[in-house]
Amino acid sequence: MRVLIVADIHANYDALAALPDSDLTLCAGDTVTFGALPNESLDWLRERRALAIRGEEDDAVANGTFYRLPRHLEQAGIASRAWTREKLAPARATQLASLPPEYETVVDGRRIAMVHAYPGDYNRYLGPSDDELDRMTRAFPRAQIIVTAHNHRQSARRYHDKLIINPGSVGFSSKGGHAAFVTIEHDNVSFESVPYDVERAIERIRATTLTSDVQDACIRELTEGSLRPRTRLPMRVSVPV
Repeated sequence: MRVLIVADIHANYDALAALPDSDLTLCAGDTVTFGALPNESLDWLRERRALAIRGEEDDAVANGTFYRLPRHLEQAGIASRAWTREKLAPARATQLASLPPEYETVVDGRRIAMVHAYPGDYNRYLGPSDDELDRMTRAFPRAQIIVTAHNHRQSARRYHDKLIINPGSVGFSSKGGHAAFVTIEHDNVSFESVPYDVERAIERIRATTLTSDVQDACIRELTEGSLRPRTRLPMRVSVPV
């Protein structure tokens, strides 16, 4: 079975369209905001029957909860949340509100757990310190693999008997114009990224009613790479499960 793990889509449907097929898709949150196509991005998850959880942006849009944003995205984030809330179709708003904050599933005999940032906290950027990793593993004692997201940075770390992975961001990856993701197949976890039509994604943002300064902030994330933090992605790296 081939498992595709994605996160931090941020309504960038053009990036989603470049991703490979899979037998099962898992999404670790933040499907909406900043990008121009939230309905289409949620449709993509529904059509794939993806197992998805809620990120802080999803919760902000669905429930009106306020979450702090990185300073360089503060104005853009607040405006994008309001715009997304207005644009969501009723069925997609219901879909977004129904997403759980955490999820566990068994795939090929391995238990995989997902949390967007940290157990009980959608919006915490992990160090990660040993204390944080201890809390993470205690929250999912039966899982062999724990998926976390939020900082848009691909990573893998073994801690005791668990593999903690971050698939990076599909929509606002740390390598501009590329969609980051993870695949699990057989005994390998592969960290990958693929190019997508970033110019089309920019055109879609320019066509929204968001103000030009908000559009500019979103487009910088697409073209220059996410600043949370700025790193270069490996094109393909595999680690054993």
